[in-house]
Amino acid sequence: MSRLYKEIEQLLTDSQNVTLVNEKLKVLESAFVNYDQAHNAYTTECFQGPEELHAASVASEKELPKKQEFIERVGNWMQNVKIEELSEIQPSDSVSQNGSSFVTKGSHRSSRGSSSRLSVTIKVAKAEKAVTQLKLHQLKKKIELQQKRDAVQREQELPWSQLVTWMR
Repeated sequence: MSRLYKEIEQLLTDSQNVTLVNEKLKVLESAFVNYDQAHNAYTTECFQGPEELHAASVASEKELPKKQEFIERVGNWMQNVKIEELSEIQPSDSVSQNGSSFVTKGSHRSSRGSSSRLSVTIKVAKAEKAVTQLKLHQLKKKIELQQKRDAVQREQELPWSQLVTWMR
């Protein structure tokens, strides 16, 4: 996972790498899911006592805040890239301005301004939607991982509570 962090960090130096960053984030998310599954399987096999299991789960949970902070930072970078792209849009760049040289000056200015504002508004809305979807995806993954962790912990605690009850 450290390698993925470094690769993504290097991609963040150029705003043209948005697509590559998105792809690497998917790989990172997959790596975290695999890590969590492997860690849970390992701790179930190797550790017997509740203290050992708790210590192992605490060690695993240390990675989660690091991941969340990293993903949040990358999300902020993506949002800043989108804002930069939107601020670079010039009214004359609008597709609706093609062939408008035959329009009177007054109507040309009015048309250009409203279509440009509309274009920028649409792009801002799309950028906000993308950021919101990324955050929603992150929250869903976080909840899913927590549910898996809770299920494993309940499974591990059940035999011990039965053993303690049986020994009484």
